[in-house]
Amino acid sequence: MQTYHLADEFTDTTAEQALLASLAATPACYWELLDILTPDLFTAMQDTWQPLAQALEAAQRPRVPADWPPAPDPFEGEVFS
Repeated sequence: MQTYHLADEFTDTTAEQALLASLAATPACYWELLDILTPDLFTAMQDTWQPLAQALEAAQRPRVPADWPPAPDPFEGEVFS
């Protein structure tokens, strides 16, 4: 059985970049997810998260690198009856 000791063993840089790119592209998502977007959520992108959150709080348009694709919409194509 594998054991984990360090938080960075669970780091997914690509997922963090995709989430940050999604928040930058759709600032309304930031406000919807504000209660669960804590600073400790981001391990690899901590230095990017803080300025992005500050820009969103100040109603400014944050920027992330162009090669960071936003996360796909989990509800796209889903039909609710």
